[in-house]
Amino acid sequence: MLELNFNQRKIEIDLPNGVYNLGSLSGTGKTYLCKAFKYLGSHGYPVRGYDYEDYLDDKSLKSYINNDNVKYIFIDRYDLYTNEFLDDIQELGKNCAVLIDIKRLHVLDIDTLDAEIYLTNNKVVVYSTDSRI
Repeated sequence: MLELNFNQRKIEIDLPNGVYNLGSLSGTGKTYLCKAFKYLGSHGYPVRGYDYEDYLDDKSLKSYINNDNVKYIFIDRYDLYTNEFLDDIQELGKNCAVLIDIKRLHVLDIDTLDAEIYLTNNKVVVYSTDSRI
């Protein structure tokens, strides 16, 4: 389990390697978690965040993440650039947990596992809801 602190919230996440779809519900903390991962990753923690701004800046997901010590990667608003970087996402999912936020119900061209986020005033918990794990 990885436990981090960001803006007075504790983040708890314990997922095996793989690619996870976090679903389409709004207000669950997905964008918050991506921002936390971007900040914490830039300060040496084993997490990374990738968002639409990175995509518009032509940052390649694989080169942006290029770190063997990363345990969790969060891809925010993937519905805005659906099915880009699919090979990279699948490759990264072999070595870490890749969490994907898709606001609309898009069908991905890759197999994903299901996970959810539980957000409170002082905690964010990411957990699997997939029966295959």
